Amino acid sequence: MSSYKTHRILRGRNGILFFLAALCVYFSYFSLFGERSFSRLQSLENQIYKVEQELASYQSDVNELNARVQALRPGAVDKDLLEERVRYMLGYRAADEWDVL
Repeated sequence: MSSYKTHRILRGRNGILFFLAALCVYFSYFSLFGERSFSRLQSLENQIYKVEQELASYQSDVNELNARVQALRPGAVDKDLLEERVRYMLGYRAADEWDVL
């Protein structure tokens, strides 16, 4: 009878250990391969880095365009920029200039 009782206690401990091991395997699997895993975190961080680089590029373009717009405002006209825009938009050219295609 004491051997039956000892066997029953060991079986209960093994059941708990099996359950805990299965729980560890479950969480380990999903922490490595699940939708919210470490690899997914790395790919999202890479995407964030690429988008931030793209944003910086667009921001520099916006800053350049803002500088050009500021140069064309009535109080601060840059004559060279104004002449460039007139030639481009209206097709004006000097008498001694040639059009090369």
